[in-house]
Amino acid sequence: MKAFRIFRGLTEFKDVSSSMIKRELAADGIQNALKAGAYYFSGSQAVKAELMRAAIDFLNHLVMFSTNNRASQKPDENYNYGYKKLKNMAVLFPGVCFGLSGLYNFIGPLLILNSGLGIPELHMGATSLSIILLSALGEFYLFYKNLGDVIKDNKSSFYKSSVDRAKLSFNIMMKKKTIDPIQDAIVSENVLALAGVSMPLLSSIICYTTGIGWVDLFGQAGNGIVQMYLGYLICRENIQILSGKSIDKKNKQIIVDILRGRDEVSDIADFKTEYIGDDAVKISAAVRYNSKEIANNIIEVFEKDIEKLTLDPKKQQEIRQLLMKSTDLLFTHTTEIIKNMEEDVQREFPNATVIDLELSKSNIKAEYQGKVSLSTSNTYKDKALKEDLSNK
Repeated sequence: MKAFRIFRGLTEFKDVSSSMIKRELAADGIQNALKAGAYYFSGSQAVKAELMRAAIDFLNHLVMFSTNNRASQKPDENYNYGYKKLKNMAVLFPGVCFGLSGLYNFIGPLLILNSGLGIPELHMGATSLSIILLSALGEFYLFYKNLGDVIKDNKSSFYKSSVDRAKLSFNIMMKKKTIDPIQDAIVSENVLALAGVSMPLLSSIICYTTGIGWVDLFGQAGNGIVQMYLGYLICRENIQILSGKSIDKKNKQIIVDILRGRDEVSDIADFKTEYIGDDAVKISAAVRYNSKEIANNIIEVFEKDIEKLTLDPKKQQEIRQLLMKSTDLLFTHTTEIIKNMEEDVQREFPNATVIDLELSKSNIKAEYQGKVSLSTSNTYKDKALKEDLSNK
């Protein structure tokens, strides 16, 4: 028999915070204006590359915001598992734009240096430096503010908070820390935005103080590398979800252990998982039940009825054996029915390669519900034991 359902809250994910995306959109407007001004006053190619990154970042947040409501809609008859993958499809566009923009800004300086063409004229001054510095401070503030929402710590000093948030961002980027997927994406973008804006800031300072113009091209190429990496991250993660990626082995084993932890379950086979969105996972498993354990629980419920039927111990044992056999027969017969139904569907629809059928909960009779005692998963038994010992 197969169990099949949507497994939500696997790692305590929350729905996307629209306020966080709105903050990003407001910041994008300010940042694009600042970087456009810095480019206008300086003519720096490194600043232009950062302006292109910021513009695509704005596009990315706009796509996320516009598709968020649609992706959050409940499943219907046309999309039985919901619209969550719509968001993953939509953000591929800005992901590809990041990659192309990064490639342009990485190859462009190399072509200029190799071809012997003149280095684009720079107009570095206090105004352009001040604007790009202000932009960098804005990116840091956004990074600090967003990490504050994730870490939920407003009592520590600025220095300690900055260190803690830097450590948290590192763990998020290295996938050592799991948070809400939208927050994960935004934090990753904030980190790369800091890296991106630092390129034109450093190259502008060097060009302004030394007058060496070709340093600006290195700033442009460095920013291009950041953009290509960001595009790679966005495309890789969303393509994996769209391709039907399974959850990691560690969480798979946790779920299998939970299922096997019950006395009524003897084995789990054909265990499958698939992401149907950033924060929703589909789980399918073939569950082999321990019919003997279940039969013993049923016999315990009917023990008084058996004694009423006969006082002969031998006949009582025969009735118990009959209940044992009927329980085995019930599971066997139900499995055969499900198997036959799956074969019937596949004959009519050969392209139906995966069919999961299970008993309807409406089959539960109210008068028998809760009569048979249920075992507790060993996982929860161990947890309860630890809590009990800690209380003592």
